[in-house]
Amino acid sequence: SDAACKALAAKVAETEKPCADKLHILVNNAGATWGSSFDDFPEQAWGKIMTLNVTSVFNLTRACAQLLIKGSGGNMDPSHVINIGSVAGHPRANVFDNAP
Repeated sequence: SDAACKALAAKVAETEKPCADKLHILVNNAGATWGSSFDDFPEQAWGKIMTLNVTSVFNLTRACAQLLIKGSGGNMDPSHVINIGSVAGHPRANVFDNAP
């Protein structure tokens, strides 16, 4: 759920604070798919996939924003956020391969 996603992001950010008072690089490495073709993708799965692939990335980045701001060295050395969608390495058939 969105609330659980926010709570986890806040917990991760809080856990990091004792280790460092600033953060220079944040890597969001999350991604999932339902595992079915585009035509068979169930609508009820959409919210779950979007929560993991998009909302969790947004929530964790926002929860770590102050640490990232403190970690920035200014215009010449800004903090970085790297987003990786883990399913990107598993190519699927193009949904248009069988189009007329």
